[in-house]
Amino acid sequence: MRPLCLFGLCLLLAACAQQPNRDFRTQTAQEYLAGGWLLDPVDGSDKTETPPDGAKLCVDHLDYSQYEFEFQHSGGLLTDYEPPDLYSFAVIRDVTRSGDDLVVHLVGTDQTMKWRILSANSMASIREDGRLREPIYRCAPTPSPIQPGVSDEWLRFLTFAPNGTPALVGCENEVCNPKKTKNENWLLFDLLGPNHFYLFGRVTPGWHDISLDQLPIQSISMPNEKTLVLEFRERSRDAGGWNGDPRRPLLTLTLIRDGDTVFIPEMQKTFRRIVQPFRQ
Repeated sequence: MRPLCLFGLCLLLAACAQQPNRDFRTQTAQEYLAGGWLLDPVDGSDKTETPPDGAKLCVDHLDYSQYEFEFQHSGGLLTDYEPPDLYSFAVIRDVTRSGDDLVVHLVGTDQTMKWRILSANSMASIREDGRLREPIYRCAPTPSPIQPGVSDEWLRFLTFAPNGTPALVGCENEVCNPKKTKNENWLLFDLLGPNHFYLFGRVTPGWHDISLDQLPIQSISMPNEKTLVLEFRERSRDAGGWNGDPRRPLLTLTLIRDGDTVFIPEMQKTFRRIVQPFRQ
């Protein structure tokens, strides 16, 4: 009976995986948009490439421009990634759907993004004259490192401001000076995803002598209400993708929060949140 049960489970999982392709016309705007989207390849050549629906992982293709739409933990956040390491962010006020047309309204501006759904895994931006731009393609999904029980408020507290300002600035003798973020200790997390979870930063002396430049996060857990535990794995030096090198050991940071400050025992440093989270 065991092989038969496993076979039945495989059929069930396959059916669940295909469900979005069957039901995309009845999805809400948020349900359809949520996730990563591949735009144009940026590889130093003039070649063009049209990835088939769902065939690529965003985390494996950092040579592509990408959009990420996140609603579950942030309440609405758009990340615009341009290779090799340029990010811009916008808070989403709301999104609406009428038939196959989607409208994204951004906070703090009259700007809207208008999209036409082409398939379960592709859409195109609508120009002002009504014509469509080149399609963009949904990234194949990746497992989230966020473990059960992690609060959204913790994730938003640690994540950068929408203008890219580092959330946490190092303190010395209980003094945290935001004007010295370029020269002092600072950390910039993205814990919201939905595909890219990472740490940028600068600490002196260095932590394990590793680069904190897009250090990918493997796990986010919350053992108690004041503590968050992050696990990282370094990317290999020759890796073109986002995932950590499985040959390298896991590294752990423990973040212990007291109000707007965070103590990290592994670094023996205290950091303070210097700007308000984009959503409380």
